[in-house]
Amino acid sequence: MEFKEKLKKLRKENGVTQEALANAIHVSRSAIAKWEAGLGLPQEDSLDALCEFFQIEKEEMIRNDIKESDMIDKNIEIHRQKKKIWILLFALLLVILIAGCFMVMQRQPKVFVDDTDLYSTVQVPQLEDYSYVGEISSVKLLDNAYGYSYQDIFLERFRFTKESDLYFLRVKESFTPGGVAYANHSIGYNKDAILEECSLQIAFDPKESIHPIFSFPNFDSGNIILQSRWSDEVLLEENTYLFGYSIKKIGKQYGFYYKEDFKYILFPPTMDKILRKLEYENHEYSSYWKYQMVEEKSKNATFDMYSYFIFEINSTVTDQFHITLESKATSKNHITRRKHIVNFQL
Repeated sequence: MEFKEKLKKLRKENGVTQEALANAIHVSRSAIAKWEAGLGLPQEDSLDALCEFFQIEKEEMIRNDIKESDMIDKNIEIHRQKKKIWILLFALLLVILIAGCFMVMQRQPKVFVDDTDLYSTVQVPQLEDYSYVGEISSVKLLDNAYGYSYQDIFLERFRFTKESDLYFLRVKESFTPGGVAYANHSIGYNKDAILEECSLQIAFDPKESIHPIFSFPNFDSGNIILQSRWSDEVLLEENTYLFGYSIKKIGKQYGFYYKEDFKYILFPPTMDKILRKLEYENHEYSSYWKYQMVEEKSKNATFDMYSYFIFEINSTVTDQFHITLESKATSKNHITRRKHIVNFQL
């Protein structure tokens, strides 16, 4: 039995802790721990103190036929090798941790926010029976080295009842990534920038005088009834058209049949190869559409998004309303977003 094993066995048989034994023979606890780990042997005086404490002969503590010094050297070498292994494992773990942090930092979008909101005011012409206002706004909304977008807003206005008017709003957002702009010889754009994600959110100022009727694209197809909140007497004519839809009289009410193919919305014919995912929300006073692209296939692609709203305004109560449009585009781990607040004067 090696000295380290003999010492540990005697100490446990006598119910003595390393601390108590160290105090009894006037050495440190770490010295006892080192001897029991096989990393050293006690000096002659300490060995005598151990033999006296355990009431044992020195020959029983250290056998002469065993070269304890050789074992000590072997144990020390093993300890050194274990220490090297732990150091190498720690270094490897540190490298993995640093690499992981670097990858996360590289993949984490660096948000570029154009916090200068754009404000526009539109004077809507007065009408007798019908007024097509047409394109009321066309602005370059997003613009940096990673791409740009143009936003076009169109408006139609009809006399709906004696108290209210009917409005048809169309918003078109055209996203162009920097790589496409660069290929078209535009200056200041990143030639490697692609469109990875784009979104458009539209929100109305909720008022009692505004009655949202329908927003689309919308996956709820069917007969859309144009029913006034303030009057049963609708002044629309049957041959009225809104964005290509013919208004028909359905019983005593007016409306049109809306049907939108889900696949066509999700994957328009010109974009079915590059679109990966669609997220959308349609609420009474807002809508949100977000498209994600297949990055390796969208290098040379631009993208158009459309959103339509039908709503009624009580013209005897209010003379204005406003909408907030937030556009966002992601390219090369950069997010660009901006708000456009449009105030309509009636």
